[in-house]
Amino acid sequence: MQGRIKYILLQMLVVLISPLSSFLISVRYYKYNVSQIFFIIAAVYLGCNMGFVYDLMRHYQDIGNLYVDRSLGEILDDPRVFILGPDYYHITIKYIVSRFTTSASVFAGVAALVYSSCFIFFYRQLSQFYKQKLALFSVMLLLCTVTIIEFWWYQGVRFWTGAFYFFGMYLKYVNTRKKRYFLLSFLAVYFHYSLITLICVSLVNFVLSFITPYVRYGLLAFSLFYKTLNVDFVPLLLKYIPWVRNNLSIAVTDEKIHNSWREHTAEFRANENLVYGYRLPFLMLAAYLVLLFFRLHGVKLDKQYKILFFFSLTLWTVANFGFGDITFYTRFLEGSVLMLYAYVFIVSVKNQERITHYRLVLFVFLFLPAIYAILTPLVQYRAHLMHPELFLGNFFMEWDGNGLKIDYAWKN
Repeated sequence: MQGRIKYILLQMLVVLISPLSSFLISVRYYKYNVSQIFFIIAAVYLGCNMGFVYDLMRHYQDIGNLYVDRSLGEILDDPRVFILGPDYYHITIKYIVSRFTTSASVFAGVAALVYSSCFIFFYRQLSQFYKQKLALFSVMLLLCTVTIIEFWWYQGVRFWTGAFYFFGMYLKYVNTRKKRYFLLSFLAVYFHYSLITLICVSLVNFVLSFITPYVRYGLLAFSLFYKTLNVDFVPLLLKYIPWVRNNLSIAVTDEKIHNSWREHTAEFRANENLVYGYRLPFLMLAAYLVLLFFRLHGVKLDKQYKILFFFSLTLWTVANFGFGDITFYTRFLEGSVLMLYAYVFIVSVKNQERITHYRLVLFVFLFLPAIYAILTPLVQYRAHLMHPELFLGNFFMEWDGNGLKIDYAWKN
């Protein structure tokens, strides 16, 4: 107990001086629940100071244009507030922030706060396993699990915040088998309308549990073939499902914007950086090879947690059918790989004694995937990270940029 108190006092001091140093200490002592609080504080600091990319800037611009000096009723009556999405999470946080400030830093920090809290909620569902004494190869699997989704996705504001909420609730349901958590996972659509896909996958996964697994494998094989056709499914949804046509964002429903996005997708895939482009397939292959290794050494599908494995397969199948839309495909493939690694990690911990003689082999095999999962987002985002002010700064320091000439004029 004394050691924990000293740790908390140390972290309280360090987080005031350098939040990112506090983050590194939190990673070292990841088994302590209190470390998660300092992780969230570091995430807020990063959000406040790292700048804007993706949708975060567009959402921030909405605050000044559509929210300031307007009542909630006036805001909801304005159809422009729904251009970035028909769901209500982004409206909620923009409304709340606009009541107090128009600061870009504060808004980014709030987005990072909610995102990191949902991530920690997901992570905590694995606590009964990561708090045990872990073999090194299980640590590698845990590292892969928590780094598959790149850290910068708080900048997307909606999707991955809601996805971590869903996956956290779904894992809590699997851990406890209490149906209320399964039902609570449906609230993910509050964050992003497309998360209804995860809800549907969970329901389909439940139905398929009464059928031979070969049906799943057959559907997956067919989806892999369908993926090669690169069919654009969005026009079909717009044509046959009125709700989609009337409620989704303009980026989906506007034909010119959608066609432009299709052209961009084709160009992006043709010229994609192979190191980043093959990150998910490589990590997925590594996870399935570990499962094969387990199977060859007598570790069968876990009775309680095999639902996670089959959920991952079902979601992979659905992602393949949506290959024509790069955003849909990438998001749900990442979700599939996330749940796959959560399952593999759980199985590895539950069977550490059975495969004790192969720990070194598994560690050596998993070392590269873990390093790959960790480093690729850092290298990809290096222009936003590699400046001393970010690492040496804290909440009480002001700065305007650095020698890399990155534009930080967004801060106010």
